Amino acid sequence: MVTMQTDFQPLAGFRLWPQSGGARPLPARKVICCSASAETNSARFDSSWYFSGASFVQQGMSPGIEHADPRNGGGAASLFADGYVEKLDVKSMDRATRQRYFVLDP
Repeated sequence: MVTMQTDFQPLAGFRLWPQSGGARPLPARKVICCSASAETNSARFDSSWYFSGASFVQQGMSPGIEHADPRNGGGAASLFADGYVEKLDVKSMDRATRQRYFVLDP
């Protein structure tokens, strides 16, 4: 007879995923590349994937700097350090949220 354990508690640093019922590591929260755009005095680039995270944290989506580009249905396609992909709403991010996602922790 096979019995199923129903009182499973995940290890610290893991959480249960409802799809599988198993424990998986918590996702990374650092973006390693993201849909990006940049404007200069002479050109606009809308097909980039890399930009300065530090500049984006400081200046947000200010004209004239490279920044995360919400060109994918209103969100920026973002690849995280653990391989996870998510569409981020970069237009409504405050500075602290941009810091959490786009620059390394000190």
